[in-house]
Amino acid sequence: LVQKDNQRVIEELRSMGDAAKTTSIYALQCYSETKSRLHQYLDAVKEMRYRSVSFEEYHLTPMDTLKKMAESTQAYIMLSPESHDPVISKLAGRGNYSMAEMEEWIPKALDAGVAGIMVWFFIGMPEQTPQSVLDTVAYSESLLKKFRGKNVLPLICPMVPFLDPGSRLFEEPHRHGYRIFHRTLSEHRQAMLEPVWFKRLNYETQWMSRRELQDVTYEGISRLVSIKGELGVLPPSFCKAILTTI
Repeated sequence: LVQKDNQRVIEELRSMGDAAKTTSIYALQCYSETKSRLHQYLDAVKEMRYRSVSFEEYHLTPMDTLKKMAESTQAYIMLSPESHDPVISKLAGRGNYSMAEMEEWIPKALDAGVAGIMVWFFIGMPEQTPQSVLDTVAYSESLLKKFRGKNVLPLICPMVPFLDPGSRLFEEPHRHGYRIFHRTLSEHRQAMLEPVWFKRLNYETQWMSRRELQDVTYEGISRLVSIKGELGVLPPSFCKAILTTI
C-alpha cells in the first residue's frame, strides 16, 4: 500500500485556514489507514475545526476511534456491506460483519457521538437476483423502523455506468459470473452516448441481464423512496419528484 506522508496530509488540512470551519470532507478509504495515522488526521481536523467529515469504513469502527471522530468534528460513518445477504456481501468483497453485528454496533456508534450512519447497498453483485435486491429493500425498511428517529439511513443504487476496468471482476469476468460488453476506451465512450441507460452498462451478470439490472433498480429505488416517505424520513414532495422522474 502506497501512503502519502501523514505530515503532508496534516499540512494540507491546515492550509484551508478559516475556510475549514465551513468545509465538509468526504474521507475516502480511511479504512486503509493505521489507527495512529487516522488519529493524527483527526487531531488536525479538530485543530482546524472542520465542519464535518464523512468516513468510509470497511470494518465496524472500534469504540476509541468512534469517540475520537465525534470529538474532532461532526462525524458521519459510511458503511457499504453491498447486500444484506452474507453470501453476496462476501462475493462482493465485503462480508466483514453480519447485519446482526452491524445492528448491534449502530447504537454504540451513535452513543459515542457519531452524527449519522449511512448504509450503502448496491445492485449488480455476484449471485444477486432481482428478488435478492427487493429483499435488501425489505431489510432496509426494517432498519429504518428499528432506528426510527435516529440518523441511520440505508440507501440502494446500481453499479453504474461501468464495472471498474482493472478490477478483478472486469479482468476475470467469467470466474465471477460477469459478461463484459465494452473493453476499450472508445467502446466505453461510445456507450455513454446510448439514450437508454441499461445499454451504457459495460456488464451484466449470470443472474441479471442489463435490462433486468435497470428494471430492478427502478423498482427497488421506488420502493425504498416510498417507504422513506411513509416513515417521514423524506419529505412527501421530494418523494413525489423522484417517483415521477422514475
